[in-house]
Amino acid sequence: FDFVAGIFGGVDALGSRIIYSIVGIAGIYSISLLFREAPAAE
Repeated sequence: FDFVAGIFGGVDALGSRIIYSIVGIAGIYSISLLFREAPAAE
């Protein structure tokens, strides 16, 4: 079941596309976090 499409009225609805875009951008950002160095502990 596609929860986002169920709430916003289908996969092609504007609301669904906005949510899918936000999730995609968040995923790309989280991948960039894998390549950052951890802050130095004191």
